[in-house]
Amino acid sequence: MGYSSVIQAEILVCNFSERQICENEEWENEKIREIFRKT
Repeated sequence: MGYSSVIQAEILVCNFSERQICENEEWENEKIREIFRKT
């Protein structure tokens, strides 16, 4: 279930930010970790 929550967070990030950012795999991994740390 943890992995699915990461995917949902990734989708939210893509919706809030420009889709160009979503294309970067490195950005996804690092930013998602930062988002989970903040929340």
